[in-house]
Amino acid sequence: MGGNVNLEYGSYNNLKAEGAINLPLGTDFAIRFATNQHGRNSYYTDLGKAQNRPDRLSEQDERLSALYKANGLSVYWKGELTQRDTGGYAYQPIAGTQFNNPFALGATGVPYQLKYDSLTANFERAFNTALEIKYETAGGLVLRSLTGYQNKRVWITSDLDGSSLPGPVGAPEYQDQQIRERVYTQEINIISPTTGAFNYVLGGYYQHNLVDVLLHITGTAPFPIVPTLTTNKTNYAVFAQGNYKLTDQFEIQ
Repeated sequence: MGGNVNLEYGSYNNLKAEGAINLPLGTDFAIRFATNQHGRNSYYTDLGKAQNRPDRLSEQDERLSALYKANGLSVYWKGELTQRDTGGYAYQPIAGTQFNNPFALGATGVPYQLKYDSLTANFERAFNTALEIKYETAGGLVLRSLTGYQNKRVWITSDLDGSSLPGPVGAPEYQDQQIRERVYTQEINIISPTTGAFNYVLGGYYQHNLVDVLLHITGTAPFPIVPTLTTNKTNYAVFAQGNYKLTDQFEIQ
């Protein structure tokens, strides 16, 4: 039974709270909960019509884990939810650069003062979970399974030219990205006892990634650009390692 709490406060209403508690339930089972809450105002002022708050921070993270250990068997699970909102990116066009030179007149020229004509956003949300199952025989042989899953979404909207000047077709220059990635993993290990002169690890690994990307660009062409990209890939692997200790100072691997 135990826990901890940490609180921080600073300028720009920077408030951070972290905490965790560990709860034993009997002699073989325990659960643990941890949280992180962090918020801060933006360092920037947007004078544009959208009155964005880029570079602000609003973050929430929660994690729950459980552990069971008895008779050589260990089962460990954890699940995590995270959410992060930063209000988008903060930047100004710089005179003399190739892309931003036409828009440099739209820059405020004042540090930490922006003037966008488009909405800005940067939002992330993710769920991660992992399960490890280990069993050790009386002779010291370990069988291990490690399963993982991740699902993450990202939404980013940017004022491409960083100013309130209209684009080549009279519309605001902005880009909208929506990204989602799912990752599935599975690993199996056979781990020998380490008491003898020879020990080894045998394993297999599987991973599947599915990524969807929607990209919408407006203002840089006479028509909106809306590409949709999908990445679907699977990896397989097997591996083995053996170590033989000839003496206390010399080992062949």
